[in-house]
Formats: sequence, C-alpha cells, structure tokens
Amino acid sequence: GCPDVDSDGDGLVDRLDECPDLKGTAKNKGCPRKGAVKLAGDRIEFKESIYFAVNKDVIQPRSFPLLNSIATVIRAHPEILKVRVEGHTDAQGKLDFNMSLSDRRAKAVVTSLVERGVAADRLVAEGFGPTRPVADNATRDGRTLNRRVELHVIQTAEPKPEEE
Repeated sequence: GCPDVDSDGDGLVDRLDECPDLKGTAKNKGCPRKGAVKLAGDRIEFKESIYFAVNKDVIQPRSFPLLNSIATVIRAHPEILKVRVEGHTDAQGKLDFNMSLSDRRAKAVVTSLVERGVAADRLVAEGFGPTRPVADNATRDGRTLNRRVELHVIQTAEPKPEEE
C-alpha cells in the first residue's frame, strides 16, 4: 500500500489527524488548542463563522482560510462519503426570503469547497432558514448565533482494515 502522509508534520498521519492542515498535539487528536476545524463524530466542527455579504449568498474573503481548512479536513477523510452543508438564518424578515437565502448560502459553500478540491458528489446543500434556531431570536446575540453554516457527515464508508 501507499505510505501514510502527515501533511502538517505534527507526527500524526492525516487519516488519524482531526486537523490535518494544522500542527497540533496527539492529546488534541492533531489539532491546536482552539479555533481549528475538526471532525467530531458526525459533524465537522469549527469555531469561526463563514461570513457572507448582508442578505446575499456571496462569501466574504475573510472566510477563505476557514473554507481552505474545512476542505482539507474533508479531503483527508476519504471514509466520509457525504457531507450535508446546512444554511441557517435568524427569524428576521420574511420566511420565504430566509429559506431561499439559507439554501443559496449552503450552495455557495458547496461551490467553494468544490473549488478547493472536494469532490462535488461528496457534498449536498440544504437551507433551513430560521426553522432550527440554536438561540433566542429576540436578542441580537441570539440572532447572530442563528445565522450560521453547519456541516454534518451523513454517509461514511467502513474503514478498510490495515494491511500488514
């Protein structure tokens, strides 16, 4: 077989490294202490936000490094067959507009990840608008938390046994 690769040089091979593009520690499963993108069960977690132009599906350039990291994590885990990119909005404005906006934003993230080398057939976009809030829409902080993109692993392959 092919030798395992350690892209970030932290001593953990990419298939065992939850943050294959960032130097980390074995204790943190290959991730630095905070702010990293990591595979956590059936989710791809990241602390930063993906930022968009107001009321549009245009991703702001300040989110490009985060998208690079997300793409690297997905590419480093070939056992992940399908990821659902979810778009969410707050409850301000009309429901139809928010449903459409969340869907277009999820599709924009999918396009961005494909441009970064993730196979298109591994990604699916879905917009949920304001239907799945994580915080109170009556407060500014709550609305900020509800405007988000989440990535959920929805299909995986069984890992292949190690060849000896």
